[in-house]
Amino acid sequence: MDTHLILGLFDIGGLLQTLGNFGKVALGIGFVIFVHELGHFLAAKACGVKCEKFYVGFDPPLRFLPSALFKFQWGETEYGLGIIPLGGYVKMLGQDDNPARAAEEAERTKVVTTTPDGKERVELDPRSYVAKSVPQRMLIISAGVIMNLISAVFIAGFAYGFGVNITPVEIAGTSPGDPAWVHNMRPGDKVVQIGDRGEPDEHLRWRWEFQQEVMKSGISDGDPVTPLKLKIRTEQGEERWEQIKPTDRQRKTRQTVTLGVMAIQSNRLLQPARFAHMTAAKAEPALEPEDRVIAVNGQPLKGTANDLGDLPGTDINDALVHHVDQPITLTIERTREEGTTTFDSVIAPNPLQSVGVVMEIGPVVGIRLGSPAESAGFREGDIITSIQGQPVGDPITLPFRLPRDETLEIVVRRDDQEQTLQVAQDFSRWNVAYDGRGARCGLETIGLAYAITNRVAEVLPDTAAAESIKPGDVVIRFQQLASGDDHKAALERLGPNYNSIIELDDEEVTWKYVNGLIQEAGAGIRFRLTILRDKKESEVELTAAPLANEYFPDRGLTLAPLTRMHIAESWGEAFQLGVRETGEKVGEVWSVLTMLFTGKVPLRNLGGPVLIATVAGAEANEGLSRLLLFLTYLSANLAILNFLPIPVLDGGHMVFLMWEGAVGKPMNEQVQQWATFGAFCLLMALMVFVFTNDLQRLFGS
Repeated sequence: MDTHLILGLFDIGGLLQTLGNFGKVALGIGFVIFVHELGHFLAAKACGVKCEKFYVGFDPPLRFLPSALFKFQWGETEYGLGIIPLGGYVKMLGQDDNPARAAEEAERTKVVTTTPDGKERVELDPRSYVAKSVPQRMLIISAGVIMNLISAVFIAGFAYGFGVNITPVEIAGTSPGDPAWVHNMRPGDKVVQIGDRGEPDEHLRWRWEFQQEVMKSGISDGDPVTPLKLKIRTEQGEERWEQIKPTDRQRKTRQTVTLGVMAIQSNRLLQPARFAHMTAAKAEPALEPEDRVIAVNGQPLKGTANDLGDLPGTDINDALVHHVDQPITLTIERTREEGTTTFDSVIAPNPLQSVGVVMEIGPVVGIRLGSPAESAGFREGDIITSIQGQPVGDPITLPFRLPRDETLEIVVRRDDQEQTLQVAQDFSRWNVAYDGRGARCGLETIGLAYAITNRVAEVLPDTAAAESIKPGDVVIRFQQLASGDDHKAALERLGPNYNSIIELDDEEVTWKYVNGLIQEAGAGIRFRLTILRDKKESEVELTAAPLANEYFPDRGLTLAPLTRMHIAESWGEAFQLGVRETGEKVGEVWSVLTMLFTGKVPLRNLGGPVLIATVAGAEANEGLSRLLLFLTYLSANLAILNFLPIPVLDGGHMVFLMWEGAVGKPMNEQVQQWATFGAFCLLMALMVFVFTNDLQRLFGS
């Protein structure tokens, strides 16, 4: 009946390897299209409309190829599988989406009848689509979308009946100074309830229930942020309520608020090391993808395994933080076709790479509730000037150089005056600190977080920086550079935007973030710094070198996310979850469309059939439930896109019918034809565009 355009709207970093999986997913995608067309077909039949064709795929006349892979006639309807797998259609008497055939189709709906007095009269064929009432035609038009939504519920319900892997709301680490850190959320904690309505839920999902609630607490810039009430369960099984207000300190750049938490990882390696220059890549014996760490320094990992046998990776991160300057021994379990082996592998500490500058420590930006720092009287805004009588030194490495004395004497500058504070250390506290944009530093044993400025405090001797940078200089821009083979290697290692110019600021893009980029850069990378001195800008190019006796906790290990299986306890619960999943997928499609039309998502992220087949194949490789959830998304995608108010699509037909119902007669035929023709041309252009996007992804251009 109408041409259906299927678009995949995704934001992905590269093409997934799925060319060999099309046959595996064709049945699923074909089923989604079939269900849509079946809705139109059944509604049309119920209203007495003659259906001449029912096709999955399109069957245009072709000179050298058959138009259909197969077809057969049953009753008055021809059923077939078209050779072009871009959608489907139901051809009804009196309805044709091709404007060029509109006049011809109108003639076919006319029948000649004889009146009682013997005169001939031309009437509409009572079995034609146009002869039906407006409500009947509305039912026929909307039935495809309705069937897609109903089928989505069942598809998702079956997925939860078989079991769906979810990312639980278990914490890997927190961002020092941000709300979760301030409120004592620790690695291994689990959020089991959001808000005091309802009951604790072991299956809260990171992306949906948790992240969505955080985002909703601060919808837009200027709105007050609403605190969240969270029930938190510790690794020891103790539960407590916390009322935490997300921070909006990055809302202007990220359009969202955050608690400052990271999702937990497992003990399974995705890859031995993210970068070849990091020490995990040089482990002895070498590590391989899918290896499992079952002990660290002889201590077995704790926690509850998931259905895959993965344990939480919390103890691995603990060792990396506590033994930053020492080798760590991982006990590895490796399962291959020939059997399972267990062995120890040693990873050396990872030297800190430096360009030769030390930045000034910034003010205290957070104090953990109930911490030694709070008891000692620290305040936000304090600036630490010495610890145990020694200068602070590099604020980047301060957390790992903090003396192990039970009590520390810390001098702070407060309101242009120095104050000396005595603070005890709590050596049971540790954290995997966030190290990305907006990151701060934390002194975990006393519960204090501080910022790092972009102003140079010291230039290390015998470094390239010593010749071109002075204390007091402010770094305002940063860029990574490489040439020749080094550039090609950097593109592969760091991505196509590795050499973008980064503007530093006081809140999000600070030297703490830049330091992380320097650690990941590797050989062959130069760093261009734009510095501000005496209100004048100048550029310097530096290279990084390892510092003696200074180390970075990240050794390059890449751990897989920890997932847990959610299997519905009954089919009733499964279909309740199917309703929830369908609603979320509809909201996701609508959100992407909104961002697309407002320019927040670039058009280059649009994908067509190749991308759909690619993603579907990748999901199929992850198991039946993952494929079913993707088909749920595709069903929602098809329903929403085809009900947009665009002539040729279902939504456009509905607009014409609403006009007819409101004014009592159809819209002017020429207006309909021109609108349909314009929409048809627009959709064809869009199809060419998304095909081009697909080909560019496929061939990497």
